[in-house]
Amino acid sequence: MTHKKTAPVTSEPTVHPFWRSRWLALILVVAALAPRLIILSQLTESPAFTHPVMDSEVYDDWAWTLADSWTNPDYAGPHGEAAKYLEGSFYMGPLYAYFLTGVYLVFGHVLLLAHLAGILVGVGTVLLTAAIGRRLYGPKVGFVAGLAAALYPALFLYDTALLMSVLLVFFATLALYLVVRGQERDRWFYWLGAGACLGLYALGRANILIFAPVLAVWVFLALWKKIEPGAKGFWVRLGERLKNNWKPGLRRVVFLTAGVLAFVVPAAVHNAVAGGEFVPVTANGGINLYIGNNELATGEYVNPPMVDVRSDPGGRRYVSGLEGRPLTYGEVSDWWADRAGGYIAENPGRWLGLLATKALLFVHRHEIMQVANIHIILGWESPPVVFGLLAVLGLAAFVWDHERRRRMGAVWLFVLVYSLTIVAFFVTARYRLPVVPLLLPPAAWAAVELVRRLKEGGGTRLKALALVVPALLVTNLPLGLFGVELVGNDAVLHNNLGTIYYDQGVYGLAVDSYERAIRANPKIYLTYTNLGLAHLKLGMRTEAERDFERALAVYPNDNWALLNLGALYLERAELGDPSALDTAEAYLRRSLALNPGHPETYRNLMKVCLARGDYAGAAAIVERGLSVAPDDPYFLFWLGGLYAERLDRPAEALDLFRRFYETRPYTPDHEIALEWIQYLESRGY
Repeated sequence: MTHKKTAPVTSEPTVHPFWRSRWLALILVVAALAPRLIILSQLTESPAFTHPVMDSEVYDDWAWTLADSWTNPDYAGPHGEAAKYLEGSFYMGPLYAYFLTGVYLVFGHVLLLAHLAGILVGVGTVLLTAAIGRRLYGPKVGFVAGLAAALYPALFLYDTALLMSVLLVFFATLALYLVVRGQERDRWFYWLGAGACLGLYALGRANILIFAPVLAVWVFLALWKKIEPGAKGFWVRLGERLKNNWKPGLRRVVFLTAGVLAFVVPAAVHNAVAGGEFVPVTANGGINLYIGNNELATGEYVNPPMVDVRSDPGGRRYVSGLEGRPLTYGEVSDWWADRAGGYIAENPGRWLGLLATKALLFVHRHEIMQVANIHIILGWESPPVVFGLLAVLGLAAFVWDHERRRRMGAVWLFVLVYSLTIVAFFVTARYRLPVVPLLLPPAAWAAVELVRRLKEGGGTRLKALALVVPALLVTNLPLGLFGVELVGNDAVLHNNLGTIYYDQGVYGLAVDSYERAIRANPKIYLTYTNLGLAHLKLGMRTEAERDFERALAVYPNDNWALLNLGALYLERAELGDPSALDTAEAYLRRSLALNPGHPETYRNLMKVCLARGDYAGAAAIVERGLSVAPDDPYFLFWLGGLYAERLDRPAEALDLFRRFYETRPYTPDHEIALEWIQYLESRGY
């Protein structure tokens, strides 16, 4: 007796009117708003809310600078970190900064409203997820997928953060929704809209441009359509597609490409004008490639130890110092990419292992929160871990759902290509978020199909278990079993909180946060250095010196620890301990060798030379710094002072003071420079 196989659950021939009710959209909106608003209400009491850090700080300062400069007649110059990102080519994607600029232009610099704007975008993503599910799988699956998006923890956590992820997830979901609509009704505006969404996405993160040509091939050949029966062989089928579809296919590609270029071209033009170089969107690809592919890489974000990316975005000063000339952001990106390529060529075996680790991290349940560790601020012991289940159900849907494989083709291609672009660099929770709304509809379908197959029993059950169980093990077993060791969310969160408290001047709480971070992971050298800086602010120099030495014990080439130890010994020398001067110089020379682009190192070495009465040596130090960063305000100011007071070079001093006086923001040193300008001009120079 043969066992009769049951066909997979595919479509819903009859659906209760409830599932087509418009009230379901309202339910989804409420379900999406509830967790996001609850979290926002709790975040308002956190220092992270009133004092953004890292990427959030950059976007906030950038947006407020733009809004202020466009509307304030008394505009006094860039706010906070913005100055580093307003000159030259785009280093970070401008998408979210311009989004916040729009919010600030309408409502003023109100962070609460900026968070609320992001939440509304997140609600839009929920509705789009439901719409994709409804069109591909029917209203029941559509509603379940939308509800899952509304309550998906990583989505609502990042929707409340002041980060670009909320826009990228929205535009990726909208782009694929428009592709699905274009497959149903081949109208030009669907393809133009899909391309525009990809172009807007590229303004945030340019890796989407790798998917764009793949999608173009898909829409050109209309691969969601079946060819005529009887055509056999790959080349015959391809010929049939080209014969029947090349004209409408070309039209689709033209509109899709126009949509992408409508946003990418202005960014490229900006970079050509402001930076004098060809950079399609952003110039951070090289350093991000290096972060994910070097001898210290672990698969997650690990800051290059030789660079302080907060004060030196992309390591521009660092690389310029090594090369002995000022470099553009694009040149610096190429420099990092060359280093990453060299590492890969010299270590192909380890690199392949690193790729495998990153692939595991991408599908694993562990959420690498990196910037927005909101779960700890809220008192949760760990971030929610559901992605592993989502990845398994997505795989099951791809394997089992033959009926929709063509209609879902663009979605599957996006998930595949996008995942590969992340694995090529490094993995964080927010980087894999764009695939979540697109996996939820097939995952909802696969959950129902899995239950059906398990109930059916026999070979069907065994095959289902053979697919699902190993996948669940891979995506849910502890990472340690695979030999993967990460920094840890707790350590990153407490280090970031310490930075917030430090910037706010609450140094006691900063010390407490840094010590918590060290307890969570004592192998992070940067936390010891941050702790030392906080101890310095509290006047605890002995403790600070111990912290910097502990940092060097973990990582001997910690440039910041060397720089600050040099400064401490220089201070001792200035207080009357001449033997400390040689030690200070040794630390500072090591620091300069590791990072020849940091102004403080030059300043302290200049002080060492001045303490010895070596004015020419002091000038040579600053001249070297000025050759690396010719527009650095304080190189101009210090060298002007040396030329005017010590080296009898008044004409050159006047030029340097004039250049310094044109820099912004305006400081008390500008008054000193103005006095020198007036004095030297009165002497006829």
